[in-house]
Amino acid sequence: MNQNNQYNPFAMPPDFKLVYAHAKAKQVGYQNQNQQEYCPCCNMSINKIPIGLCEDIIKLQFLGEGIPLFFQSIKLYSILLLLIFVLVGIYNIITTSDLCYKEYHFSLMDTEKNQQQGCYHFVGVAYTVNKTETQLTIQAVLAFLGTFFVTAGLFFIKRFQQKNLHFSINSSPSDFTLLLRNYPYNHEKQQIEQYFQYNFNVNPSSIVKIIRPLNIQDYMNDKKKKNEKLQEQQKIYALMTRPEEVREKSSILNQIMLDIQVLDKQISLYEQQITLNNLYQRTDYVLVTLQDESEVDKIIEKSKQNKWYEVIMDYFGCCDQMLNYFSSDTQKWKFINGQRVYIRRAPEPLDIIWENFNTSHSEKRCKRLLALSLNFFVVIIGASIVYGISYTQNQTKSSNSFYVKYVLSGLCALAILIINQILEMLIKITSKYEKHTTYTNETRSVMVTQTIMQFINTALVPFGLFIFTDFDQNNLAVSLFFIFLGNLLILPILEILDPLYVLKLIKQNQLLKEQDKRQIILTQQQTHELFEGPDYRIADKYSSIYKSILMSMFYVCIFPYGMMMQVLSLFLYFWACKYTLLRRCSYPPTINRNLNDSTLQLLGISPILISAGSACYQFVLINTYSNMILHTINMILSCFCAGAYLYFKFDSKVTQTDSAVYLNYYEEKMKFQTDYEQCNPVTMKQAQFQQEYKLQ
Repeated sequence: MNQNNQYNPFAMPPDFKLVYAHAKAKQVGYQNQNQQEYCPCCNMSINKIPIGLCEDIIKLQFLGEGIPLFFQSIKLYSILLLLIFVLVGIYNIITTSDLCYKEYHFSLMDTEKNQQQGCYHFVGVAYTVNKTETQLTIQAVLAFLGTFFVTAGLFFIKRFQQKNLHFSINSSPSDFTLLLRNYPYNHEKQQIEQYFQYNFNVNPSSIVKIIRPLNIQDYMNDKKKKNEKLQEQQKIYALMTRPEEVREKSSILNQIMLDIQVLDKQISLYEQQITLNNLYQRTDYVLVTLQDESEVDKIIEKSKQNKWYEVIMDYFGCCDQMLNYFSSDTQKWKFINGQRVYIRRAPEPLDIIWENFNTSHSEKRCKRLLALSLNFFVVIIGASIVYGISYTQNQTKSSNSFYVKYVLSGLCALAILIINQILEMLIKITSKYEKHTTYTNETRSVMVTQTIMQFINTALVPFGLFIFTDFDQNNLAVSLFFIFLGNLLILPILEILDPLYVLKLIKQNQLLKEQDKRQIILTQQQTHELFEGPDYRIADKYSSIYKSILMSMFYVCIFPYGMMMQVLSLFLYFWACKYTLLRRCSYPPTINRNLNDSTLQLLGISPILISAGSACYQFVLINTYSNMILHTINMILSCFCAGAYLYFKFDSKVTQTDSAVYLNYYEEKMKFQTDYEQCNPVTMKQAQFQQEYKLQ
């Protein structure tokens, strides 16, 4: 696409040549070096080379480290679950088979007789509570070994991913850029250079550029309002067919035009202030790009904070001076005129949410607390609904209606799955409300919160109802079967037959029909968004996988079949996700490895879940305390394993000494697919003009 064509995001009706070009540019594929045509909207290459479905996942690293790590994680976790099943789950299946199928002559239909014998089942998938003391001891010992095995497996996965992907990652602007937070507003370029020279011995000539992210929230809101006004104006024009209607609507149209003119002036004024780098529009963030990557690594190493200090500051916002006193922190770079400064590596350009830089850290903490409270409230409502169904189900104990009992069990599992979908939608909304500064942090927030909430709703709510209510054990077996079956089938099916994608296709077809009638009421930008592929919601995928993994860990001693169902589900889900990424979805935001590291930290509770599930099986379901000492030791050691795993952390990035490669910004600049100026909504136009000038 020729960039000489002036792109107007508010143009109505839209130019469909630009729409189709933008749709091609947003597809996932390798960049064609011989045909460098760029979309004037997103500044991405139009002609791309398709990627095969069987392509090595390592080659997807140009999408960010998070994408290949995601697919690699599915493979590694499938292997880990299979090994845990062999170590812990198979023995339970063997003992159940010996007792229920051989000794008691287990019957699929005679439910009452089976329950009298302590065999609880659904369509042949059963567990028993009539184990001997020896069998229970062996099961507890296997759970004990499984605790250490899963911890070792998680350590191996973490180390393997760090070592396997590290040396193949291409350089990016993030490798040469630092992000400063809580930096004084009134400091100019010269003062920033002096700060680095005095505290880190960085020569001012080594600083390539300094970017002060500005408060563009009002600017983005004005552009959104203008878009809505233009859409309203076009809608009125499209509906007017008679002269009388024109006269009736003239006053409304005049008012809309006046509003658009006012918004245009505000947008133009703001762009002028951006050009002048207005002091009052600045945020407390600074992006500093250095010439040598080695200098960036040295500064990050020097400014590295204690892990617990970062946690306290990020989530509790305690007083810096008090923490500084206890940690004997005397480094001068941390304070400027008594104001605490934080330094870390800058995120990737495509990873930044520029309009959220203006939100203060304390405000973000309050928003997170409110969002978490709302999510817990929904979980409580879901538990109440499941309790109501379970109560109705228990009332049918005296009834001989076989079908009523199992229909209600299926309905209970369906209610849990529906609540999970509601939580998924709600958490997406609340994550936007939390105002994260990067898509990775926003995605990580969605993933962690969604995994925890859905795990509570899916795994703990049914078992909690069994403990605190008169919940029938056979109903528990049926509910678990339906829940695991739902995870097996629904995950890959919804990935392929995504309702949002189908709805998008319907809207596209409707718009193409309106094209011939000249009744399109969407702007150019809105049409571009409509014809893009669906978003690759990697947070939803991570949370769906890890919620199911944690659930299978908890129930491996109670319902070992669920772990095998989960392994099969991961296999199907792997190929479904790879297909949608390479053939359907739009180019995802750059996701770095921090998201994957967070998921690994989240799975650190797996040893505790295995030991807790084993204890619940014996103490709650079988109602015996013969191995109390063994289970207590297992719980203590599992907490120790989880703590050791969460504390120990591999470096996400190898230093220059390890890699023996010293990169220079000017040498690597031509390899970058984008840069910070090209991704900033305000400076994007200017960056496009500069790129056009270089191509000419």
